[in-house]
Amino acid sequence: MTLPRALLLCSFIAAVQCFAQSPDSIKDLKVLYETVARSYDFTSPTLEPWQLTATYQVFDSAGNFAGSGTYHFWWLSANVHRSTWTRGSAVESVWQTADGRKLQVSSGGPIHLFEIDFIRELLSPLPDPKNPLFGDTYFERQTRTFGGVKAPCINIVGRRTPHHTTPFPYAPPVAQIEYTFCFDPKLPVVVFGSTMMGTDYAYSDFVRTQDRYLPRSFVESINGRKLISVSVGSITALDPQDPALSPPADAKPDTDALVSAAPNDAYSHRISGSSIDYPKGSQGTVLLEVVITKDGDVRDAVPISSPDPALSAAAIESLSRWKFKPWLVDGHAVEVRAQMEWRFSRGP
Repeated sequence: MTLPRALLLCSFIAAVQCFAQSPDSIKDLKVLYETVARSYDFTSPTLEPWQLTATYQVFDSAGNFAGSGTYHFWWLSANVHRSTWTRGSAVESVWQTADGRKLQVSSGGPIHLFEIDFIRELLSPLPDPKNPLFGDTYFERQTRTFGGVKAPCINIVGRRTPHHTTPFPYAPPVAQIEYTFCFDPKLPVVVFGSTMMGTDYAYSDFVRTQDRYLPRSFVESINGRKLISVSVGSITALDPQDPALSPPADAKPDTDALVSAAPNDAYSHRISGSSIDYPKGSQGTVLLEVVITKDGDVRDAVPISSPDPALSAAAIESLSRWKFKPWLVDGHAVEVRAQMEWRFSRGP
């Protein structure tokens, strides 16, 4: 059932009472980051089975409403869970099974990758700074104001050359802010995040469940315009025998279905390609969704968000010349859906 506002208020009071150190009082940035990260440990074997339902809205490049959908997540363990997205006639379900398989059923058209990815942003908004993609990283302190309240923030600064601004092969890396995260002054939660690519994430209306935090409201924006807005409706216990956890007979394994690549995986698979020609007078982030074939070629590039059609055309034209290593699942090459981002920052 949906958690009432009174229970949410009690959750906040209990959290403030039990959380000895507020983010505002933690001076060591590494300790601050790790303290908040522990509030989002949704893969722990100590968790009781649970499920979540949500509604969401998607928006076009101008920030105008473009459709609504529903999402249902069933979690039995880190190895057994299911997600189902429904938007209009499009339905997509993904099962992770106890024997290590990932199975899919889809119909009625594609569910976009940014729709699929929002559950990761809800459950695990903080990346691992030890990820090799960051290179050598360090933390910088920052303070921002939200609604008149000053929030402690951390910049994750890395030493690497962004793939979207240099020709292939890469130039020597330089220090740059990869991510910024801001925390509630009193609660160990993320209220705002941003990336070097110009994507912003806003979180609010938190509820405490199984000693962890979930935002009931989440908004992702690119170029200052909404891309997706999510509202969590219910968080309830899950019966381990729930039939929803059992995939149907027609569910396809990864070797037969179109695989979704994790963020940044596509760039790590690139083996050749030219740089992008920057159109004069435009800037901002272009988000594309593409299919990478079994041979490593690119097809079906679709702009998801862009501040200017000229930037979309430049990104697609350059991407058509890129080549990728094939994705292998159980030793078999598969086709992959991927999101590609470019940050155009040159002026006229």
